[in-house]
Amino acid sequence: MASDDLTLRVLIEIREQAKQTNERLERTNERLDVVVERLDGQDRQLAQLNAEMGGMRVEMGAVHTELVAVHGVMKDVAQAMKGRRKLEARVDRCEADIAELKRKLG
Repeated sequence: MASDDLTLRVLIEIREQAKQTNERLERTNERLDVVVERLDGQDRQLAQLNAEMGGMRVEMGAVHTELVAVHGVMKDVAQAMKGRRKLEARVDRCEADIAELKRKLG
């Protein structure tokens, strides 16, 4: 009978250790569930950021197009201003000539 008692004690000890192992596994699973929830949240945030970045890329493309157009207009304005300066100098000379002619003619 002593052998049966020893076997029974070993089996009880094995059962207790299995229970402890199961409890530790359950706690580990709970922690893993929390980690998985966090990762899912981060995945959703990353997906949202990717979508926003896609929209920003489209907006940046539109801004770039507008900037190119503004640059073209500014070049045209600069050319017009250069032409205006030349005309102003010419007008100034003409006005000076007219004033001198008036002075000479009296």
